[in-house]
Amino acid sequence: MSDDAEIKRVVDGFCAKKLGLEAKAATAAVKAAGEKMKADRTKGRVTVYYLVAEATGTLGKLV
Repeated sequence: MSDDAEIKRVVDGFCAKKLGLEAKAATAAVKAAGEKMKADRTKGRVTVYYLVAEATGTLGKLV
């Protein structure tokens, strides 16, 4: 989560396309997910996606 390019990739690819989130809200949610997973060195992409959708209230869009 320290790589800005990876955060941008998640925001542009997943958050915008699948969840329909704006960049500002999506970036904040991705960074918040990174904070939650700070102790885990192997941050799984699926877990990050879940935490972002949960934080933004868009879990229903994933079904």
